[in-house]
Amino acid sequence: MKVILTADVKGKGKKGEVKEFQAGYANFLVKSGLAKVASDGNMKELEVQKALEAEKEALHLQEMKDLKQKIESTVVKIIVKVAADGHVLGTVTTKHIAEAVEKAINAKIDKRKITFTALVTALGDYTAKVQLHKEVIATINIIVSTK
Repeated sequence: MKVILTADVKGKGKKGEVKEFQAGYANFLVKSGLAKVASDGNMKELEVQKALEAEKEALHLQEMKDLKQKIESTVVKIIVKVAADGHVLGTVTTKHIAEAVEKAINAKIDKRKITFTALVTALGDYTAKVQLHKEVIATINIIVSTK
């Protein structure tokens, strides 16, 4: 019996997949709300739903590409305190970078998506990467200064 999975079923398939199961197991999936019968009407509904999801994903991808351009065209300034010998006091973290980006371009980015491995011990220019989408990685240009 063919069914359309309405939720992920461990070891059997993912949501939206059309699978063939034995009648007893298929009925169990349908009764428990994990699947629905693969009738012509349900198949058409699935196609429409997949088209809407693809359109939504394409729109999200374009938004992330636009955000990437905005981030890469902006220089983010982070103000730090400096010791008498010129060394930076404290560290610049991904949280500081995320807050500076939000302030600079009015767009919130997740600090966990930022990759910043540089050890900031002096004033100057640095770069960090941010994963906006699985296909979009932006480079953040950072200036660490005292004012």
